[in-house]
Amino acid sequence: PDPFLDRVYPYLSWLTGRWFFFFWVVLAVLGLGILLVRWGEFTDQVTGFFSPAKLLLIWLIWFLLKLLHELFHALVCRRYGGRVYDFGILFILFIPLTYIDATSSWTFSSKWQRMHVAVAGIFAELCIAWLALLVWGALPGTTAGLIAHNTVMVAGVSSLLFNANPLMRFDGYYILSDVVSIPNLYGRGIAFVKSFAGRIFLGVGREGVREKGLSGAFIKIYGVSVYIWRILVIISLGYLASRMAGGFGIFITSGAVIIWVGMPLALFVRQLRNIKKQNPAVFHRLLVRMFIAAVCLGLGIRYIGWQDRIRIPAVVEYRHQYDVKPVVDGFVNEMKVVAGEQVNKGQLLAVLENRELLFRYTSLQLKRKKLKLKARLARSRGRLNEVQIYGKQLLVLDRELAERKKDIAGLHVYASGAGTVAGLMPGSLLGTYITRGKEIIHIVSKDQKYMVASCSQDDIDQVRALIGKKISVDMRTSGYGEFTAVLKKISPTATLDLVHPALGAVFGGPLDVRRRVVGSGLKNQYYRYELFGPRFKLEIELPESLKGRLRVGQTAVIHIRGSRVNLWDRTVSMFENWLRRKQ
Repeated sequence: PDPFLDRVYPYLSWLTGRWFFFFWVVLAVLGLGILLVRWGEFTDQVTGFFSPAKLLLIWLIWFLLKLLHELFHALVCRRYGGRVYDFGILFILFIPLTYIDATSSWTFSSKWQRMHVAVAGIFAELCIAWLALLVWGALPGTTAGLIAHNTVMVAGVSSLLFNANPLMRFDGYYILSDVVSIPNLYGRGIAFVKSFAGRIFLGVGREGVREKGLSGAFIKIYGVSVYIWRILVIISLGYLASRMAGGFGIFITSGAVIIWVGMPLALFVRQLRNIKKQNPAVFHRLLVRMFIAAVCLGLGIRYIGWQDRIRIPAVVEYRHQYDVKPVVDGFVNEMKVVAGEQVNKGQLLAVLENRELLFRYTSLQLKRKKLKLKARLARSRGRLNEVQIYGKQLLVLDRELAERKKDIAGLHVYASGAGTVAGLMPGSLLGTYITRGKEIIHIVSKDQKYMVASCSQDDIDQVRALIGKKISVDMRTSGYGEFTAVLKKISPTATLDLVHPALGAVFGGPLDVRRRVVGSGLKNQYYRYELFGPRFKLEIELPESLKGRLRVGQTAVIHIRGSRVNLWDRTVSMFENWLRRKQ
């Protein structure tokens, strides 16, 4: 990449200077300020971060961030006169990881210059994270806001969990090595762990890896931490691979574990002859130590646990007390109320117009007059049979007239109960054609406010035990703090239906949804949003003191203290849920 850097460095050198650093600090203050103020809202949207619909977007964001990361390494290395001889990309579980050869920075006389080269990539990714936080704060609930939220997550995870992590031989390791002034820290830490394991499990030791003093203690702690981190990475990658690629991901992870365990095992077999010379009882010692280690590990997995904490998204909603539906078809000719107005039972709400109905009623009236004239004429002429026939026809006509008169009375729509006008905006209905039975207005009361929540299948067993009991509701993001409410009802079955639009990610909520086309034909087609996985609907009774203050559509998070779980129970539960999804 050196020829490319020779061309672009004169134009991009300002990115490595102090003025850009001041700009970075300003962005950091603004971005972190937004994150602190709206932390609850930000974390609620993390729920569906790894949903299948976002995989391609996350992959692209990751790849572009890695390119920018390595570019900044190269620019800062060039700033101090270093050369960059190699650039490339490697893939781990199809995840791209870019790299550059900036080893020329190791020859810099100043450790601060070396640290500047090492920290440059993290600096670049965090700069993008600060900018994305500003976009997310300014455009919540939009497509740009959702992309910005994902960018913050990717940049933050990749920068802090991997690049800044000193337990991996990335940027953080080289910074730590320069800070503590311990050369080859990684290799010496690994060598200590191998020597210690050899003494404990095989009864053999290695010369030349005895570390002493404070630096020796630091190297030992560092080596043990590296191996613990390796195990956590393998477990995490296996989990992500199974979520992202199903059975194929598990197959890939199993192969990686086999290689990770198999290579040391193959090395042990090759060195077995030399090990037996040092300790003839190596197999007996190894079996005893492995058995003790397995028992300790099993007891730890079985009995060491933690308190589970369940987070469930919720939203304030109305129970529709009265649904105003016209009993006849017609155009809305006049609206007597507006949204938010208080109405009484029997109050006139709207007047419809149906000229066809009025024409039919008028025609029936004229027909009745004609029949009455014919009946009177037949009676004057003594035609009794005709009089009887006309009488029966008049009875049928009177019944039809009564029905049409009732329909005409239905053109005046009255309130069936007292409350506040809600639902559809009444002013928008003027001139529209309304079919009979269609809801045009909802009349609600503040006493009808309640909260609906959406609970995942994994947590429903613990939540069912709380029906009729008080649960904790967090509405700090809306300014109402934390309070307790009563869990009243849980739907008997899980569904893909979104209980309220405010909980959908496309509207700024925490739950990922997808758009599904419903109906057939161009005219009859419409779409609706549904969840990626079935969830249960919860109904929560709000405190009376808050019903009048809370607004419909305000979101909340329900915190439920689950049972004490351990690693074994959680692993078995995850495996059972995975099998259930595959059925």
